[in-house]
Formats: sequence, structure tokens, C-alpha cells
Amino acid sequence: MSRSTSPDITAKNLSGQLSGNLPVYVSPDDITKHPLLSQLLEDLILRLTPTGVHKTTHTQLTQTTQAMMHARQKFLEAATLHRLTTDVLLNTTGNDGDQKVRRDMLEALTLSEVQDHLTLIGPAEDDQAKSTHQGNQHSPPATGKARVFGLNEEDLMLSLDVRVRREQSMRLAGALEVQLEKEWTKIAAFVDPFEFMSYDLDKVMAIVERLQSTKQKLTKEKNQLVHSTFQTDCLSEQVYRQLVEYSKVLHSLARKQRLSSYFSQHLASSLVNLNTHTLRLRCLQLEVLVATYTSQTVPALRSLEGHLTQRGKVAQQNLTRLNHAFASFSGLDSQYQELLHEYAKLQEDIAFAQTFTQV
Repeated sequence: MSRSTSPDITAKNLSGQLSGNLPVYVSPDDITKHPLLSQLLEDLILRLTPTGVHKTTHTQLTQTTQAMMHARQKFLEAATLHRLTTDVLLNTTGNDGDQKVRRDMLEALTLSEVQDHLTLIGPAEDDQAKSTHQGNQHSPPATGKARVFGLNEEDLMLSLDVRVRREQSMRLAGALEVQLEKEWTKIAAFVDPFEFMSYDLDKVMAIVERLQSTKQKLTKEKNQLVHSTFQTDCLSEQVYRQLVEYSKVLHSLARKQRLSSYFSQHLASSLVNLNTHTLRLRCLQLEVLVATYTSQTVPALRSLEGHLTQRGKVAQQNLTRLNHAFASFSGLDSQYQELLHEYAKLQEDIAFAQTFTQV
């Protein structure tokens, strides 16, 4: 856009526009004295950047700069990975088998990097070298593949595949993960030192504290969930036992023809359904325990086993005490024993009636 097509643009405004887009200062007096030159400069700023570089050249420089930054980032990542891998493989701790595996993998790593550090001689270069040194009897013969020290690329890759197995690669990946967790600060400072130096230490520590508090909160909620699961299981067992006792009482009343057998049969079917749901709940609990297995699971199960063992001992002691109490009635008449049995049933009926009246 030239000044001739925009008569509203003053000399002062055009001076500011030209001075802002060109690496020189153009005064309003120069524009007034040389109108043709000002038009040429105004047309020039449409094709140049503020630094006086052509826009196409500026775009190419920007793209090249971005490509160099990307290449530098990739090089730093590769160098960091190489350093970590070398540190892990040179670790001398461990048994003889682990050290042998590390030596094999270190040799495989060296073989994989030969192409990056050595230039293999191609067939064309080999023919040229042979024609240049015709008098040299020790020159290597021309071959169809590039070789160095008598090895070509296929030999190197084949040796690499033979030396490294999948399980070794998985073990190396685990060791690298542990090494990354230990030296993440050094790696961050090495890969991007300017950004790392601009970090606020207080903010970084706040992030770490927040992560630790979140981890503690999740652990607490998980423990509460496990406790609630076991508590629900215990309460379900208690309800089931009470229903079984209630079913026995109803069945006894129905057998004595003091109550209809409908209630007993209905409760028996309900107990079967409840037992089925209890077993399903137990299966779900086992699936949850298997899915969320941690080091705290075994102590919890051992504690539960200890409680169950203690309750079993108490029940065995009560049974022994009851058998000892009834041992004195073993020699009595059978009719008298039947009378005692009826008396016990009558006591159960009285207890059930009292419970019903209290409810």
C-alpha cells in the first residue's frame, strides 16, 4: 500500500511506519522532500521484516532454527539415554549371572552404535580407492557391501540380535526406570538447564508435598474400604446366624403344631437365597483382594485368621463345658431325658415369646 493510494496518511505517520519496519530512521522532512523515495520505501517494507531481511529468508531461518532446536533436543535425549544405559550396565553390584548379562548387553550396545561412530566403506569408494592405489597389493578387494574390520551392517545387526534377548531388554528397562527415578534432577538440569534454573523451588516442593498428601489420603481411604469390607462380612455372618436360629425356632414351633409351617418354609427359602448372595459377596471380596493385593493384605488376613482361631477356641471351650455339664445326666432314664428335652424346647419358646413382646 503506497502513500498515493492513501492520502489520509500524514508524513509523521508514514515516518513512524517506515522507521518501525526498516533498520533506518526516516524523518517527516525526508518524506516531504522526497515523495518518490518514500513510496519506494513503503513498498519495500511489504517484503522485508523489521530487521531488513527478506520475509522468505526470515521464514527459512525460522524453520532452520526450529529444526536445529528439535535436533538438539533429540541429541540430548539420545545422549541421556546412552549415559543412563551405560551407568546401569557398568553397575558392578549383583551376582555373576547378572554381571555376565550386563557385559553382553554392553557389548550389544557398542555394536549398535558402531554405525554412528564409524563410516563404512561403500563399493564406489572402494573401487576409487583401488584405482588410486593400484600399486598397493594390500588394498581390500571390491565387494558388494560396505565393510569395516571385515564386518558389514548385517553382521553387526545379527550379532546384536543374538546377544540381546527379550527378557534381558525387559530387565534393562526396569533398571533404567529405577535409575531415572534416582537421577531425575540431574537429567532435568542437563536436558534443559535454562528452564530448570527458572523453576521455583518452593513451588516444586509444594507439588511434592501435595502428591505425598494425596498418596496418604488414598492409602487411608483404601484401608477404610478394606476395613469396611471385613466389617460388612462379619455383620453379614452375624445376621445369617441369627436367621438360622430364628429358622430353628420356627421349625420347632411348626413341628409342635403351635405355628403354621409356612413361615418356616418361607424362612428356609430365604436362608438359601441369603446364603447364595453371601457366597457371591465372598467371591467378589476375593476378586477385590486379588486385584488390590499389597504388602498390607497378608498382615490383615493373618489378623483375621487369628481372630477366627480365637473364636474357634472359645467355642470349643464352651462345648467342652456344656458336655461336662450334661455328663451327669447320661445315666438317667430315657423318658426323663425326653422330659428334659421338652423342657429345653419350652425354655426356647419362652425366650422367643419374650423377644417378640420386647420388639
